[in-house]
Amino acid sequence: MQIVADSKVILQEIYKLLDNDSHSLVVHIPMDNTAEKLNMSKKHLNLCIHYLIECGYLKGDFCYNNSEKSTKEVFILPLAINKIENASI
Repeated sequence: MQIVADSKVILQEIYKLLDNDSHSLVVHIPMDNTAEKLNMSKKHLNLCIHYLIECGYLKGDFCYNNSEKSTKEVFILPLAINKIENASI
C-alpha cells in the first residue's frame, strides 16, 4: 500500500475539480468516478483523503460511504494549493 504516493495523485485530481467557474474552495468529489479513474478502491481513496485531511491539505469529513454515487465534500486549504502550484513550476 502506498498511501503517500497515492495521496499526491488524489490531491492533484481534487485540485482539478476547481475551475474558472468555481466560487469557493469547496469541492464535491464523486467517489465512484474518482476511484475508477485512479484505479483504486473507494476504501483506499477514502483512506488517502483521510490522510490528506490529517496532513492539513484538506478539511472535511472522515467517514466512509460505500453507497453508489456517493460524494465527499472537502475544503481545499491554502497549503494544498501552494504545494500543487509550486510543484508544477
